[in-house]
Amino acid sequence: MAYQEKPGDGTLFKNTKGDGDKAPSMTGYVTAHRDIKAGEKVRLAAWTKGGANGKDKFLSLKMSDDRQSTSQPAERREASDVPF
Repeated sequence: MAYQEKPGDGTLFKNTKGDGDKAPSMTGYVTAHRDIKAGEKVRLAAWTKGGANGKDKFLSLKMSDDRQSTSQPAERREASDVPF
């Protein structure tokens, strides 16, 4: 079964095609899990993994909503809302 990218996942591989100081050391992509607005922060996490041959390392990426922007203030309960 071939690997299928899920929304919010991505991969970066060592760049073997470009050379010189201006070429990126890694290239890849991320599949967005939702629409992203310009200037909006999106959380990105990376894990170092090994290729099928055990030698080629790459970064596996996970995109998620920024924790600060998604946290909602706790809902306040009135004393009359207590169930006991």
